[in-house]
Amino acid sequence: MMKSMEQIHRVKELQMQQQGPYQIAKELKMDVKTVRKYMAKEDFSPQVPVVVTRPSKLDPYKTTIDAWLKEDQQNRYKQRHTGKRVYDRLVQKHPEFDCSYPTVNRYVTASKQERKMSKTGFLELQWHPGEAQADFGECDVILNGQRRTCRFLVLSFPQSNAAFVQCFLGETAECLSQGLMDIFQHIQGIPRRLVLDNATGAGRRVGDDAVIPAFSSSFWIRGYLL
Repeated sequence: MMKSMEQIHRVKELQMQQQGPYQIAKELKMDVKTVRKYMAKEDFSPQVPVVVTRPSKLDPYKTTIDAWLKEDQQNRYKQRHTGKRVYDRLVQKHPEFDCSYPTVNRYVTASKQERKMSKTGFLELQWHPGEAQADFGECDVILNGQRRTCRFLVLSFPQSNAAFVQCFLGETAECLSQGLMDIFQHIQGIPRRLVLDNATGAGRRVGDDAVIPAFSSSFWIRGYLL
């Protein structure tokens, strides 16, 4: 390939010197037809391979398969179509159906993956000054000479990368409330907005209702959170 490109460059140089194909072919000891081809061509960039999509035997049945998979969104997980179930239904419903099971299963798997990806949303996470997030972590500490597992509450301000930590032996509504109050008193202020990465300590969901524990409820009412 390197030699070929060198020949092309040399042909072009001689062409710019007003030499004809026979003169160039004689000087470079090349076939005159090859020289003419190089002289007539301007773009020598590699050609991008063209992907040819061939029609599939499954194409006439894809609309039906898509409809079944869409209906599955309303069904329980164990009642949804597998590749085998789709294949069996197509064989039963269409006597002329002659696609193989692997072909059907590949399409079903790809369609399910595409539907799953389409439901996955991404939001740009942007934090403004005065906004904070709180979350519990876990670490081992030496307490009274014994190794204990400790829970620690971290209140961070992502916009400034500042963070404050309070340690507890549990992760309860009382620990969350006490930890936040201690941190607020230490920094002499409260965040404009507080996001709880894991709100288990602040409340629990029962059905469609969010229940806030009594202790943390009094904490919110006292105005520590906006």
